[in-house]
Amino acid sequence: MEALYKKLYDKFVSLKKEKASPLDEINQDQEVKFLNFVSAAEDLIQHLKDDNSQLRAEVRELKFEVTSIRSKQDEERAEHQKLLLEESEKRKMLSDEVERLQKQLNESSHLVDEVSIQLNNSLRRNAGKSNSGIRDAMDQCTPTPGPSNQLLESDGLNNSDQITTHEVSNGSMRIMTRKRSREAKKHMEAGIAMHGSDGQSSKRRRKEKSASNSSKVASGLCSVQLPTCCKTSLDKSGTGACNDGDPTNCRFQALMEYLIGMKLSAVHQTDGVCISALHQTSGYSFSLTWVKNSTGRELELLYRASTLGTFERVAPEWMRSMITFSISMCPIFFARVSRVIKLHHH
Repeated sequence: MEALYKKLYDKFVSLKKEKASPLDEINQDQEVKFLNFVSAAEDLIQHLKDDNSQLRAEVRELKFEVTSIRSKQDEERAEHQKLLLEESEKRKMLSDEVERLQKQLNESSHLVDEVSIQLNNSLRRNAGKSNSGIRDAMDQCTPTPGPSNQLLESDGLNNSDQITTHEVSNGSMRIMTRKRSREAKKHMEAGIAMHGSDGQSSKRRRKEKSASNSSKVASGLCSVQLPTCCKTSLDKSGTGACNDGDPTNCRFQALMEYLIGMKLSAVHQTDGVCISALHQTSGYSFSLTWVKNSTGRELELLYRASTLGTFERVAPEWMRSMITFSISMCPIFFARVSRVIKLHHH
């Protein structure tokens, strides 16, 4: 029995080995493949981990760069906003300054117009006074009627026919009348000259008279159409020389100097008397001369720059040139001069 059992057992073992050997081979193959797969997977995982670490490092670097760029942009934005604010404030200040200067210019123009109106009114009033003074001087210089004239008056002065007949019939009386007429004319001229020498004629009127009518200046006739503080007497020698009074007594000259901010004075030139204006701070000076226009009827002003001073580089072209303009353009001319002085000097 034991031998039988042993045979059966051996046979069972052999059968079992026969059945188990293909499965074991398959299992071994699968196990090898699985191990290879696990090894490849581990290698891939390690590679991916390395890539992930590298990418994380790059991401951190990029984040740092983005942060630095953002901070730099924020700083630039803040700086630009600051500059914009400063420029806005400067623009506002410049706008306010321009408005203030424009307001001052308008006020100055208005004040110059008012002063011109007052000067014209004063000239008209003083012209009336001077005319009345001349009439009084002419009345004082009228010769006393002689006996022949008294005889004519006694015979009836209102009858022109009788006077004419009497003068025609009496030649000696006619000669005496002509002689007395010449004497009366001389007395009248002497009275006018004496009345003109009582006060100083205006510098401005003297310049206009010198430029427009030099023959009257040479003959010693003086204009007395301005207040006493502005009057100037002319020399009777025929040279046309002027005897200026103390300039500090001329309130109109001082007022004009305050208005335009320049020193005014009279200058004698070959072409007549002109006004010289000097801006003492910058050294800029020019002269204005009264000249006749092309028609010879109206007066114009001739502008000539003497020195530009500190405005040598910034002065506009018209300030360097010799220009002629009408008297009505005086306010605009002085307004432009004041604008250049305020813009480049203050």
